[in-house]
This record gives sequence, C-alpha cells and structure tokens, in this order.
Amino acid sequence: MAYIKYPNYRMYWSSNPAFRMDLIADIMSLKRSEKIKTYLHFVDNDETPENNTDMFVTAKPILDILRETFSGTVTPAEYQSIDKMIIPFKGRSRAKQYIKSKPKKWGFEAWVRSSSDGYMTVLEMYQEKRQGQNNTLSPNFGPIGNTVVILCQGLEGKNRKIILDNFFTTIQLLLYLNQKKIHVLGTIRSNRRSVQRVN
Repeated sequence: MAYIKYPNYRMYWSSNPAFRMDLIADIMSLKRSEKIKTYLHFVDNDETPENNTDMFVTAKPILDILRETFSGTVTPAEYQSIDKMIIPFKGRSRAKQYIKSKPKKWGFEAWVRSSSDGYMTVLEMYQEKRQGQNNTLSPNFGPIGNTVVILCQGLEGKNRKIILDNFFTTIQLLLYLNQKKIHVLGTIRSNRRSVQRVN
C-alpha cells in the first residue's frame, strides 16, 4: 500500500481484477483489515495521565522506535539540514495542522534533521501547545531555537554542518551551536540580527 496507492482504501479488495491487489487481498479480508485498524492501540488509555498534554501519547511507542531506528541505522552524513515537514493526514485529530505553503496542506507537522543523502536522522512531532515545555533548556532560545538544539544533540564535535532556513536561524543560536562545535549555515531575518551574550 505504501508503494501502490489507490484513491480508495477498499479498492485493494476490488472485485475488478484490474484493481484487486492479490498480495493484500489474499492475505487478509477487507473486514478483518478494517477491524484491526479500528481497534489497533499501542498504549493503554487507562494508564494515560489525566493532565497529559502530549497529543501523540497514543503513538509514543511507535515514535520512540522510529527515533531509535533513524538514529541508530546509519552514521549521519557530514551535511545535515533541519526543516519542517508535513505527514499527510485527513482524518480527525486535534494534532492535525493546516500549512498553506506545503504541497500536502493537511496533516501532522514534524521538525526533522535529515542528511544530504535524504535520510531522516531525527524526528520531533510538532505540538504547539507543548512547545513551552522545551523552555527548560539553558540557555533558552525560545520554542523554535530550543527545538533546533534538541535536533542537534549528538553532533557535538563531530564535524557536522547544519543548514537552516530563516525560520530557525538567530545569531544567538548560531553562537551557542558554534560553542558546541556544531557548524551552521543559515539565512537570517533582518529583525533577528541583534546579538546578545550567550553564557
């Protein structure tokens, strides 16, 4: 299904031989597949704290496995970039975002660090209401800058070059990452040119 995408999920089980995907339909019935999708859970909802603010708590085990796999599979290339991406999704979710500038406008927003060869090495799901929780970092660069610091963890002193666009770049952040021996190249907005001392 990841490689051959149909506009309608049920078409994989179509009675029309031109559309029916035997590799899928012969293994599992449509009814069975839909039942699994309906009841598939990765965490026990009863164990989720009442004051939980993580909009992706029900997918946390899968996200943790993905992060571990991304970071442990390959050695990051010398050149890395940090940017936003959209994971297309049209269903119902309070975490769904609308980004006008993206080709796929509806979905889950993620901030990622990727290698020049196209391999994603770090993934952080964007949650506007939780961004303030990153402000425990010291020094504090605000929600966006703190996310960059988190995405750069593990690159200190490893001669890696990070490419940023003007959404992420501030002089204070560049000075801090330079102290950590992480080289950064990025465009900067005119209203972010003032320099403050970073301890």
